[in-house]
Amino acid sequence: MIKNKAMRRPVIYILPLAKIKLDAYVRFAEGEISGLGKVGRLGREELLIEDILLFDQECTPSSTKLDQGKIADFLVDMIESGEDPSCIRLWWHSLADIGSCWSAKDDETICGFNNEWMVSLVTNFAGDYLCRVDAFVPVQMTVYET
Repeated sequence: MIKNKAMRRPVIYILPLAKIKLDAYVRFAEGEISGLGKVGRLGREELLIEDILLFDQECTPSSTKLDQGKIADFLVDMIESGEDPSCIRLWWHSLADIGSCWSAKDDETICGFNNEWMVSLVTNFAGDYLCRVDAFVPVQMTVYET
């Protein structure tokens, strides 16, 4: 007999300084902008966005492309300073002046991080936010609000 335990949605918190950084980066961008972030676990179903990171990138009014070399250098620096790079579990981006939504390109980007799990956040100039958690082990699952 299989017991069906109710699946709880993860609760995602963000530290005030991380939220201030995110809002500032989005507010001062001319178009879309994206970055990564550090995420910690507070408990079994609670995650905490601890920091927002910004890297060199190519931005247009409708897309961003992070500089992979700069990200690699950053991860190497983390390791050399004794930090665990597995805390980089947030990908965030702004859709500038359009409504916040998930696209097929977003799904492709999220899967490309090759993590066991990933938090993703999309926002815009109006301050709308969508957040989701993707788990890839043992199977891919996405949890988000509709």
